Amino acid sequence: GSNALHCLATGIADEALAPRVIKRLFRPDLFSGWGIRTLSSDNPAYNPFAYHRGTVWPVEHGPFAVGAYRYECLDDVETVCKAMCEAAALFEQRPHDPSVYALIALVLIIAGALAAIVPARRALGVSPMTALRAE
Repeated sequence: GSNALHCLATGIADEALAPRVIKRLFRPDLFSGWGIRTLSSDNPAYNPFAYHRGTVWPVEHGPFAVGAYRYECLDDVETVCKAMCEAAALFEQRPHDPSVYALIALVLIIAGALAAIVPARRALGVSPMTALRAE
């Protein structure tokens, strides 16, 4: 699950394939109801308590939200956000807790930085003279 999440977040996923990847991440073997697993529960190596063998990493949902938003899969962003809030409720975290606000602020800062940095890096590769001559 996490490699696909990062491909979506960075925008390297083919635009035509992104919705298919997102649908795959929400199948029952990868989506636990509380988040997206790092490995399918159908995989023989699956162990929900082992590092990178099926655990749900809430920190990975930030890049997923950025990627799903990038590919206009807003219902999927909502699904992941609801799942995280429901999971947080099990640990007595509430949406008005300062830690939740800090996490949301961090995710928004990262998303904003990515939204600014990616186009800026692409623009650095364009010669101003070439761009002016093209118009």
